[in-house]
Formats: sequence, structure tokens, C-alpha cells
Amino acid sequence: MKRKNLPLLFFILLFPAAHLFNGCASITQLRDVRSLTEASLTKAETAESKADAAMQRASEAQADARDAKQMVMEVSRADEMLPEDLEKLLRDARDAVDRAKAIAAMETPFKKHFEKTAVYFDFDSSYFSKEAAGVLDEKAAWLKANPDVSVVIEATTDDSGPPDYNQWLAERRGNRVKSYLEEAGIDPRRMAVDAIGEVSGGLPAENRRVRFRIQ
Repeated sequence: MKRKNLPLLFFILLFPAAHLFNGCASITQLRDVRSLTEASLTKAETAESKADAAMQRASEAQADARDAKQMVMEVSRADEMLPEDLEKLLRDARDAVDRAKAIAAMETPFKKHFEKTAVYFDFDSSYFSKEAAGVLDEKAAWLKANPDVSVVIEATTDDSGPPDYNQWLAERRGNRVKSYLEEAGIDPRRMAVDAIGEVSGGLPAENRRVRFRIQ
């Protein structure tokens, strides 16, 4: 082979190798670009999720602020309100206080206290004393805060008088307790009356009672 043809031969041999090298470099670059693009997309999605969560919290805070502002406005114009509107506002405020008290009393110790604390009656009576009404108000608040709870109202009397009369008196006491709680807003389907009747033993005053049993 003549020496003058060697450069041409080298070109013919080296051109495909150089082309192949450039092709490999291009594939590597494409992979790098693709990896950077995927990383950028991931960061963008993360930022979008954080922005959505922040917007949700801001929306909730704005709603709370609107409610608080509305309550302040209603209270500030109480002297301009109609009697029925003012009564509704006061009733809503009392309900809010009842809910707060009930939530604070929802722990297990109070649940035991709920069953243990009885409503006591005077001799031959089914009417509520001031103390008995206070106990029932406390129970009504707890029942409102625990809407899934159902109770049995167990009513008893002492053993004075005929058994038939004591059975009637026990039923009357249990039904009056149920009616009181129903008027306080408790669904009557959550309450069942068990008129046990007369109970012997112990102090008679302690047998004239209504107790609650959670089902």
C-alpha cells in the first residue's frame, strides 16, 4: 500500500468510532437531563402538596375567625336584638358551656361517677329536689357529649307501703326522670326505664332513688 493513502485509511477507520463515541455521550447526556427533570418534577409536586396543606389550614383558620367575629358582633348588639333572638343567643351560649363541661368530664372516672351517682327522692314522692335537678342536669350534659351512649334508668322505692303501690311509684319516678332528660334534649330512644320496685335492707332514704346503668 502506498504511503500517501494512509491518512485516508485512518479517516475511514476512525470516523465510525468517533461517531459511536459521540452517540454514547449523547445517550449519557439524555439520561442526565431525564434524571434532573424527574427530580425537578418531584420537588414541584412536594411544593404543591405543601401549598395545598397551607391553604387548607388558612381556610380553616379563616372560618374560625369568621365564626368568632360573628359571635362578637352578635354579643355587641345584644341591646338591639329582639327578645326571641337574644334568647336564642343565650341558649346557644349555654349549650356551648354544657358541651365544654361535658367534654371535660368524658374521662373514665366520670363515666363511673355517672353510674354511681343516684337521684334521690323524698318519702312517697316522685318530684325533684333542687339537688336532684342538678344531678340530672349534669347527666344530661354528659349524655349530650356522648351521643352513642344508651342508658337504663333503674327506679326503686323503700319497702314502706303495699308492693303494688311501690311498683307504681318506682315506675313514676323512672318515667319522670326520662321525661326530664328528654326535655333537656336527650333522644328518648337512648333511655329505657326499669322499675325495680321496693328494695329492702339498708337505710330507707337510700332506697328511694333512681340510678343509671350504661348499656
